[in-house]
Amino acid sequence: MNKYNVYISRPAYNDLEEIYSYISSVLLSPDAALNTINQIEEAILSLETLPYRGSIRSIGTFATYRYRQIIVNNYIIVYEIKEDTQTVTILAIKYFAVNF
Repeated sequence: MNKYNVYISRPAYNDLEEIYSYISSVLLSPDAALNTINQIEEAILSLETLPYRGSIRSIGTFATYRYRQIIVNNYIIVYEIKEDTQTVTILAIKYFAVNF
């Protein structure tokens, strides 16, 4: 099985920092912040071997056939696959809330 190189764009890296900061400082839960970041990073690293596991992004920002998404807890990780270079680039990591 081929491995893809996974890169985190600067905006996505900033998203990770903001997620950690918010959970740690505003919600006052550094352990939960670290756990959340670890879960997100684990999902990102899984794209090395399973880049097509995410669904095609069809709504909102980045809604195009070129972008895919995976969901970890309440966070959407948006990424792009480039077959010619066998790379996956993480474009954004955003919080979303589901209301029932």
